[in-house]
Amino acid sequence: MNRFSLAVLVLPTILGAQSRVQLEPGASTHVFAKAREQNKYALFIGCSQAPSCDVLDTTVFTHDSVASFINKKFVVARIGDDSAFALKYGANNRRLTLLFFSPEGSIVHRGANASTDSAFMTLAREALDTSTQYYVQLAAFERGEKNYAVMPAVALTAHASNDRETARRVANAYVQHLKPEERFTKDNIAFIARFTEKSSDPAFGMFLQPGSGDRINEIMAKPGFAEGVVDRIIRAEEITPAASSATEPDWKMLSATIAKKYTAVYADRTITDVQIRWFAANQRTPEMVRAIAKKLEVYGAQLAPGAVNMLAWELFLNTDDKALLEKGIIRMERVARDVEKDPTPAGAMGPAFVDTYANLLYRAGRKTDAITWQEKAVKLMASDSPWKKAIPANLEKMKKGEATWE
Repeated sequence: MNRFSLAVLVLPTILGAQSRVQLEPGASTHVFAKAREQNKYALFIGCSQAPSCDVLDTTVFTHDSVASFINKKFVVARIGDDSAFALKYGANNRRLTLLFFSPEGSIVHRGANASTDSAFMTLAREALDTSTQYYVQLAAFERGEKNYAVMPAVALTAHASNDRETARRVANAYVQHLKPEERFTKDNIAFIARFTEKSSDPAFGMFLQPGSGDRINEIMAKPGFAEGVVDRIIRAEEITPAASSATEPDWKMLSATIAKKYTAVYADRTITDVQIRWFAANQRTPEMVRAIAKKLEVYGAQLAPGAVNMLAWELFLNTDDKALLEKGIIRMERVARDVEKDPTPAGAMGPAFVDTYANLLYRAGRKTDAITWQEKAVKLMASDSPWKKAIPANLEKMKKGEATWE
């Protein structure tokens, strides 16, 4: 074999070789010493039981651009079985935790979003910049310095790290500094909604008042968004404490209390939500089904397609009452027709939405219509659909006149 032909064989192998982020073995003391010696930052990864760890290993860390940048700037290691280290820095192996340390060994940043190259690289670059380092900015906040540009990120990182008290303090300070008009942006509304947890929180009123609530729904392009924030807090403060045991709450008394503080609409909607869960938990299926049917009929228009589908499926599984099934059919018809018109927004759930609609029709005795829609569900499925067996199986049962709910 001549030299040229050897090069032809070897060159593709060289070109195809893929770099990856290098992981440093050894204890944390060794990693810190190496980082200090090479004047690099240290990155410790905790995620042995988290699915996102596999994404990091097999996707993010194998990309040349990521590997080149990280290997140049960081010494990377796993937290592994160092439970004392994990406990000290609040790392949880059940979810991805990334801890960043300066070359001198001081913790400067942390995060958990590394599901894509761009998300991971953003986090890594933040760790190298004192203006975006979480612990640096948190220390500045505790000293009384208010850098409002980074406070939302500080609050969100604290919340993700399960430091809820710090997250609330930072978030409330940020919200209180906003002028009334500044609150009404999509990013600020989403942030405020996330950290509004009590009726005593400063921004609770903006979700409760009809005028501002309607404006919020319009800005977020989500009907019922503002009401959903209020509902969550009413349930937590007024209903859940009374519905946390097997003793049935006094629904009428709860309704009167909530209606007096808020409105009868809020009382009815929130109590219906809790009744569904309470009746299900206590195996009161007939009452649960009636509560689901009411939820779909009265409040279904404000629900996302996924929420409508979940409720309608429970209805389908648990009743033969055609009048109740019709409540689910009415709501799911719109969802199914939207999927038929454009399946993209529903994504992988599209065939499941249509399947739910078809099964409701079938159990209500409308077999011909059910089969027509079930065939559409089959056609909508991708080759890797999680329902590639169940949906065709339901179609065959419908054609044979067999129950699809057993």
